[in-house]
Amino acid sequence: MATTAELIAQARIDLDDPELPGSGSTPDEDCRWSNAELLSYLNRAIDEACLRARLLVDSTNSTVCTIAVKIGKAVYKLDDRVLLVLRARLDSQDVPLEKKGRDDLDKTVVDWEAKTGAPSSWIQDMDSNTIQLVSIPVEIDVLRIVVQRTQMHPLTWAQRARQQPEMHRINHFNLLQWVLHLCYSKHDDDTYDETKAKKHGGMFSGVFGERPDAWNMEIQRASRPMRVPARFV
Repeated sequence: MATTAELIAQARIDLDDPELPGSGSTPDEDCRWSNAELLSYLNRAIDEACLRARLLVDSTNSTVCTIAVKIGKAVYKLDDRVLLVLRARLDSQDVPLEKKGRDDLDKTVVDWEAKTGAPSSWIQDMDSNTIQLVSIPVEIDVLRIVVQRTQMHPLTWAQRARQQPEMHRINHFNLLQWVLHLCYSKHDDDTYDETKAKKHGGMFSGVFGERPDAWNMEIQRASRPMRVPARFV
């Protein structure tokens, strides 16, 4: 495993931009990239990796995986760290709800948005970052979801000696390819290098895949089986 401090130190080695003693988290006139910049880039690399690859699948963290269902309320805001809902189940039911699309419901269910009763399916709206139950609940319940998400807490400079990226350790140093991509994309005479930025961006894509848009994420979800075991609690 690699700590935040170890990852930033390796980034400086790769960049040939050593930190001078005492520079801390503030910019140093002899450093092309400050520690604050590298830390920001590392957090962005984690988010980018989580978006591209199914690195963090969660079914147990109540903050992101548990929703209190209210009578008469069908639409619920998802936590900002949720990228994609993979599965959903109500405590009152023995089997998961069925994933649906608006177009499918429009074709098969009359006035489905106003229908009330025991929900049988769900819709995720990625634009509003919400999940909608179909039908509108008539009883208090608990919705438990399995999600693909980003890291729960960003890496911080204060915790650099102990904190590690939440993902599997095998991917820790691969994150640095995106850090280097962002470093060489910085528009400054001493930092900008389009060739190197493209090179490291391509190496990152080779590990984590291309960046999907919202529609592609839905296609991937539908066509690719879950590789990480998930359970409801």
